[in-house]
Amino acid sequence: MKLMKVINFLNMKRKLCQYGDNFHVNGIVFIHGRKNGVIIGKNCTIQSLGTINPTSGFSHTYLRVENDATIRIGNNVVIGQNVTIVKNIPDKTIIVNPSARLIN
Repeated sequence: MKLMKVINFLNMKRKLCQYGDNFHVNGIVFIHGRKNGVIIGKNCTIQSLGTINPTSGFSHTYLRVENDATIRIGNNVVIGQNVTIVKNIPDKTIIVNPSARLIN
């Protein structure tokens, strides 16, 4: 788990992601696209570890930012694994459906 925290930290830093207090990732979140395109609010958790829900096919969570877009994830959000996010997520939202795709 410590290695995953280091990998996430380096990925977030490399992509210039902004995140608030109490942000947690269980597993490794994959960030694709431009730098400085992901803003994550306070008290957010991203589940991206297949052993949490093995029925998801041991897939991970992906944040994809294209061109000049920005993905904003609000405060108090929980995102399950095997989710691809390509649009904003409002405050107080839970996304847990395996294979969910949020496409604008």
